[in-house]
Amino acid sequence: MKTKPYDFDEQMQRGNAGADRLDAVFRDRYKQLVLPVDREWERRGIDRVFLTPSGNVWTVEYKTDITGARTHNCFVEMVSVVEHNVLGWAYTSQAEMLAHYLPEPENICYYIPMSHLRDKLEDWIDAYEPKTVHTKRQDGTRYSSRGLAVPQHEFEAIADHVIDV
Repeated sequence: MKTKPYDFDEQMQRGNAGADRLDAVFRDRYKQLVLPVDREWERRGIDRVFLTPSGNVWTVEYKTDITGARTHNCFVEMVSVVEHNVLGWAYTSQAEMLAHYLPEPENICYYIPMSHLRDKLEDWIDAYEPKTVHTKRQDGTRYSSRGLAVPQHEFEAIADHVIDV
């Protein structure tokens, strides 16, 4: 069965809405100073810098997983652009932490050290079939990404915090 490609702009809007929600949660509930970053940092897989009340500094990558909220799986991107064999964020992100947000109806965020996720990659590659997703940009160009649909319980097991958003 051929699935309809994701709309890049729509996904970007949903991701931005998820980022705004996470910013509010980390700022208001956890009293962290949440600093946005520039495009150079974003290319390194860092979406925010957190300064905690105790003075610790953390680099964080945000992921809003709309499909995962419905399927109860978390998408781990192994190849960002299949057509050019560009590695995905699971390998390339330089962030220390991952904030993986599953919005409605789940409304939870797994706050995971990126090192914990990478420690599990080989096990997950052996356990779960890769999935390919297709995306279409506004200009009509298309690309494919490949990753693993990892059950939520796996993310919960490696998360430092499971946050009700």
